[in-house]
Amino acid sequence: MTAEAILAYPAGEQKFSTTIPLNSGDVIQLPDGRAAVKGGLTAAASGDSVASYTEGVFRVLKAAGICLLRGGRAYWDRVNGVATFAQPSGAFYIGRVAADAAATDTSVLIDFNIIVSDLITLKDGRWTSTPVKTAGSPAATRDAVGSGFAFSLDNTNEAQKIDAISIGGVRTIDGPILEGRIAIHDKGNNAALTIFLGLASGSNAAAFTNITDYCGFEFVGNSLEINAISTDGTTTVAKTDTTVLAVADTFNEFWLDARNPAAVDLYVDGVLMLTATVFSLAKAAGPLFPLLWVGKTANATTANVTVDFLRLRSTDF
Repeated sequence: MTAEAILAYPAGEQKFSTTIPLNSGDVIQLPDGRAAVKGGLTAAASGDSVASYTEGVFRVLKAAGICLLRGGRAYWDRVNGVATFAQPSGAFYIGRVAADAAATDTSVLIDFNIIVSDLITLKDGRWTSTPVKTAGSPAATRDAVGSGFAFSLDNTNEAQKIDAISIGGVRTIDGPILEGRIAIHDKGNNAALTIFLGLASGSNAAAFTNITDYCGFEFVGNSLEINAISTDGTTTVAKTDTTVLAVADTFNEFWLDARNPAAVDLYVDGVLMLTATVFSLAKAAGPLFPLLWVGKTANATTANVTVDFLRLRSTDF
């Protein structure tokens, strides 16, 4: 009897004839899109047979000056030969971060090629959005192409609000980590406008600061200053300037790490903000929900915010 299948090489290993020179330990991308690490102890010349590994936890070089959080996505920057959270041109997904890496670390552990679903995501989860208006048209709409969303206020001279809040929540003891990537295209021309991105115990028609518990990032008026703010009913931190300025029409990535709810860490583009300030959700009753809130007091100012992604995962570690 002829075997219908014969093992060519074990799971997690790929063999191929390389068309480029490779050194041992090089990070490469296979034709099916997966990341791989060249095995062996010697370099390979073009035309050599190469063994590579697509599974396992590997220590790889990390981009300088940024943090990577355990469980986060990691991409390989081909140009600089480092792992990063961002996706520069030509970068490809290599896996999830297996252990926290500080800004000063030169390497990071990556669990190669694993695909893990987040607990809550804007693009395919259950969310609610409640516009506040009198005659105008505040709106939350899906991009015509892709998986992003646009949140806008129009120029009607009235109070308006548009938001997105997840129907499913998370307890503070569940170790929530929120990730959001947004770009601000229009902040109007008046101080009446407020934008908030973070975790909250609910939403509010008039002001997100009326919510009982919240922690996250705030933009006020027509300034692009990124502020951080929090309250858990006991400890309140008023809006505090991170000293980082967003750039109009440019995406920034925001992380909220509440694995320690008594000392929540806030990051902008992989950089830990305001290390001397203690943002707390320790006394928040929960559950907490991912929230994007865009609103204005009575004024004709406009707003337009695009969300590339908004997602939350939780962990016991």
